[in-house]
Amino acid sequence: MDKLLVDLNKIAIAEGLEDIEKIRQDSTVVETNIHYPTNNALVWDCIKESHRLLKQLEQEVNELDVRDYTHGAKKTFYKINVTKSGDKRIDLFQKQLIIFTKCINQVSNVIKKKSSCSFTAIGIIVALEHLLPILLQVYSMTERREIKKETVPNNEKIFSIYEQHTDIIVKGSREVQFGHKINLTTGKSNLVLSCEVLRGNPADTTLYKIRSKK
Repeated sequence: MDKLLVDLNKIAIAEGLEDIEKIRQDSTVVETNIHYPTNNALVWDCIKESHRLLKQLEQEVNELDVRDYTHGAKKTFYKINVTKSGDKRIDLFQKQLIIFTKCINQVSNVIKKKSSCSFTAIGIIVALEHLLPILLQVYSMTERREIKKETVPNNEKIFSIYEQHTDIIVKGSREVQFGHKINLTTGKSNLVLSCEVLRGNPADTTLYKIRSKK
């Protein structure tokens, strides 16, 4: 991407379209395609995804017997959604985390066995190995926030188990967005001279100051 932009800049300058003496810089947000990341929804996503992979593995490994935790978890998920606060909500989260623990243990036990199996099964086990630390992270941040009532820093959170690179972006008084902050530089012809996908949510003024010194 950087090489392409450099080549485009060279062509634009050679054709007289740009002189890079006058540039404009601004940032925007490109949202990732995720649902709003509540702790309740993330736990439910983890339980669903682990069960989906385990059921696929069960079809490949005859001796594997997968326990389905989605039925009870789904009921608790909906109950939490309509319970806004108080001890009742904490009780529901405790119940859901017990189910989630069983789900995590099942995934961990399957990974540890690693019996000889087909290439398809090996691929599923690799996917479960990748999923396991995500399950543990979601469990930890949910327990801390919903049970212990701690404030969990954004850099210790995950906002989607499917789009794990997603950042939380807050710009002024506008609504919170989930995706990536993009820093754009354009010239007099409105050609995009530079495009950076940033990590986190650096302040616009900080971005400008850093680049104005170059």
